[in-house]
Amino acid sequence: MRIALRIALAASAALLTLGVAQVQEKTLRIGTEGAYPPFNNLAADGQLVGFDVDIAKALCDEMK
Repeated sequence: MRIALRIALAASAALLTLGVAQVQEKTLRIGTEGAYPPFNNLAADGQLVGFDVDIAKALCDEMK
């Protein structure tokens, strides 16, 4: 009984480490509506501009 418990605990610990090793996604998605100037809005060329957009770009640059 003790051996089976040890094997089960070792298997559980091994499975827990697999989930941690797979979290390596390099995409950061930030959503904004683009309807609240000066925080975020659409420019004439269709690009999002504003304070929130600038902060998001700065965060992405810092994370690189």
